[in-house]
Amino acid sequence: MKDVLLPVGSIVKLAQHENELPRTWMIIGRRIPHPKVCLANDYAAVPYPDGYQFNLDGDPQMLYFDHYEIDEVVRTTEEIEEPDYRVSCSHKNCPICNGE
Repeated sequence: MKDVLLPVGSIVKLAQHENELPRTWMIIGRRIPHPKVCLANDYAAVPYPDGYQFNLDGDPQMLYFDHYEIDEVVRTTEEIEEPDYRVSCSHKNCPICNGE
């Protein structure tokens, strides 16, 4: 069976909720159980571009939602070029840099 969910890191816009949540979100998890109810959602996401934060109650500002709630896909991680995180190492016997 083909997986139809968006990849982690995708940016989506949701239909406006009545409680005035931010509209743009970055997906950080897929098929995630909601911690307060016994149901799994398609996605867990954090506000974009702000990222993971805590609200005034000390709870993380994270949203759990399903694919049919997505209003627009802004971009997926397949469209984002991965930066080159390689660094040069000055250690002569580094097992990582020497490919061991």
